Amino acid sequence: MLVLKDNKTKFSIDFNENKITLDSLSTITSKVLRNRVAGYITRLLRNESIALEKLESVKRQEQKEEQNEPIDLVTESASEETVQIKTS
Repeated sequence: MLVLKDNKTKFSIDFNENKITLDSLSTITSKVLRNRVAGYITRLLRNESIALEKLESVKRQEQKEEQNEPIDLVTESASEETVQIKTS
């Protein structure tokens, strides 16, 4: 987690690139351990990417719904105007 925290911009959602990046940043001598760490980082970044895409999709959908929402002019104009009746 420390390696990812300090060098997040160097990692991507590609496992093979993450293995190479991890080799250059750390001194992991075990191939199995390096692959596990690279796989873990890849999975974290992919899940983060998917979550961001879902969030952006929801925002776009909300914007479309707001644009397509019919405007009730009668209700809006009646609420904006206040009628005052003077009694004698």
